[in-house]
Amino acid sequence: MDDFHPNQIQQLAFDLDSLGTELSGDRLLNFREILRILDERGFRLLLLSEEPDLTTWGDLDHLSVVKGTPQEVATQNPQLQAPDTFWISHAPVALEWLAQQQLRFGGGEEAVREHGGLQYQYLNDLLEIFHPSRNTALELAIRLRDLKEASPQMPLTLGIGGPEDCGHAFFVGELVEALEEFGLLVAGLDLTELLGLEFAHSGYWHSPEARSWVLDGVLHPFSRGEVVLQEKSPSFLEALEVTMFPFYAPPESIFLVWGSTLFLPDFENLFDLRIHLDVSPKEAASRMFEIDSREPFDDSFVESYLKREGHLYQSYLKEHQAEDRFDFRINFDNFNAFRLKP
Repeated sequence: MDDFHPNQIQQLAFDLDSLGTELSGDRLLNFREILRILDERGFRLLLLSEEPDLTTWGDLDHLSVVKGTPQEVATQNPQLQAPDTFWISHAPVALEWLAQQQLRFGGGEEAVREHGGLQYQYLNDLLEIFHPSRNTALELAIRLRDLKEASPQMPLTLGIGGPEDCGHAFFVGELVEALEEFGLLVAGLDLTELLGLEFAHSGYWHSPEARSWVLDGVLHPFSRGEVVLQEKSPSFLEALEVTMFPFYAPPESIFLVWGSTLFLPDFENLFDLRIHLDVSPKEAASRMFEIDSREPFDDSFVESYLKREGHLYQSYLKEHQAEDRFDFRINFDNFNAFRLKP
């Protein structure tokens, strides 16, 4: 499994009969909680047993229970031999077969490592291994770290765009945490209140003063390799959440800028990388109207979004040919499972 990467995995298959004491007593409750978290992270979950009990596992959106051993189930369903499936088993016969088929697998027994699989100490370790959003942020952070190591004194600015109310701050928070784990210096501007569809009549900017401060006072000097230091917030920003003051951005930092209508000609040549948070109309509508997307809700909310904010946002992207310039697109429908799109 030399080419194994957790973010390649979309489905987890558990050989229940082989897990033995890990599913007894209180450990069963712990395992059910693990399944619930993995379900929230968008994984398809497959539970295998010679005598499956359909009543034990509760109602999870992405869970299926089937009868059989890993060998039998995978042979009967060739799609389960795809690289996006990861098997969890302790059974020696199953481990040997999985290794022969060059499938991805793991478990908590020494025999797992002997067959070339991924050995963990506790089942809870799976939650650390299979954490799509954190792993995606880490993958991006590694790329950014490599760019900074190649040119440490060169400014590096990321523009992070996406529909209004899509959750920019969550994505930025995950990315900042990953960058800071590498000891990298990060600066940022939150433009979600300075840019938006509601300001389309004035070039998408909240005000001319805001545009001048962002472009002429911060981004242009930073792009020239100058140290940007703003000790106090301008008066027109005092009621808006843009950044902490004093604001400091030396050229050796990685500069993150995020907002909705971010990919405008105003920012031409100021962003080194452009990241877009892709959100489906249903998810965008649920976030805008503050509805839990996991629960059924009236289609009229989606229709309303598509006629108004969704239509305006797509028009903005088309008008500025923004999609042609994205360096990375993120499937951002699930906060717990955002991933880079191919």
